[in-house]
Amino acid sequence: MLAPACAQAKPPVPGGYLEVKPDEETQVVANFAVGEISKKFNEPLSLRGIVTAERQVVAGLNYRLELDLIKSNKPFRVLAIVWRKLDGSMELTSWNAI
Repeated sequence: MLAPACAQAKPPVPGGYLEVKPDEETQVVANFAVGEISKKFNEPLSLRGIVTAERQVVAGLNYRLELDLIKSNKPFRVLAIVWRKLDGSMELTSWNAI
């Protein structure tokens, strides 16, 4: 016998990441990440889309974003973590090509 769907859902992990649907806030954070990564490459990148987005509540918010980018007219994907601090400023704390 199958368990009801509600019994199969995993509860959120305190301090863990929760998947979120991309919204205006997520788009702002993604654009910030692309700008910061572009500076590190010293080359313009374009955001094609947000593949996945997760948010973690800390002293502010951490956003873990899988971003689909264009670099030198070729698709390029990164996993970026942006910390949105309590004062509203942001910091790219991690990014990796995937």
